[in-house]
Amino acid sequence: SQLQVAEVVGGDFAVKVRGFGRLKAKYQRYLTHSDVATVEAIHVYPGTRVQKDTVILSLANPAQAQRLSVARLELARQKAQLNEQKINQKSQILEHEAGLTLLQSELENAQLRAEAESQLIDQGIVSRLDYKRSLLAVKQLKQRVTIEQQRLVQLHAMQRERTKVQQELLQQFELNFNVQQQAFNELQVTAGIDGMLQELTVELGQNLSPGTRLGVVGSDAALKAELLIQQADAEKITLNMVAKVNTFSREVDAIVTRI
Repeated sequence: SQLQVAEVVGGDFAVKVRGFGRLKAKYQRYLTHSDVATVEAIHVYPGTRVQKDTVILSLANPAQAQRLSVARLELARQKAQLNEQKINQKSQILEHEAGLTLLQSELENAQLRAEAESQLIDQGIVSRLDYKRSLLAVKQLKQRVTIEQQRLVQLHAMQRERTKVQQELLQQFELNFNVQQQAFNELQVTAGIDGMLQELTVELGQNLSPGTRLGVVGSDAALKAELLIQQADAEKITLNMVAKVNTFSREVDAIVTRI
């Protein structure tokens, strides 16, 4: 009556490993500046929730403002030169076309005169010498028309090359202006990502050198938990293993991504 009978079966054996740690931002952005500057204003302090376009610091750099002004003037001057060149080229084309039209008109008149003299030469009204002179005038005008047409084609090609060179030069000025404008815009230091300002390592009025670390912004929606596990238990953990993270306010599901 005291004998107990049981059946041994296979099954899953759950192993629980516990550890303690802290939540950290999964994505972080270090705020730096690439030029000398002075901290002019601090708009946001650590612990403040920010958007990616939130201005955190205002920096001052008079030299950068001067470089931007010079780049703007150079770009405007180059645009004006390009427009002036296009106007001059259009005027040259119109002038050549007008000369070509005049030559073509003279050619038509010479051809009509030659045709008329060819019918009057047999009647003795027009001498053969005058008729040959009219034919020679037609031939010369045809040659001049052909030459002017070729010159007009060459003028178009030459103007296209000049315009191409000026446009490439204008692109260089635009690139320089955009670089200077970007550098000037970076004097307003923005968060860059949505999250929370975690660190601010500068003070009001501080002079900054290139590459100075200004602060750190971390994501507050995407988080990671860094846990400390005893060595004996750490051997039981593998990548992609499911986990539970207790934040003391609630428990969330997680996956092991790095050991």
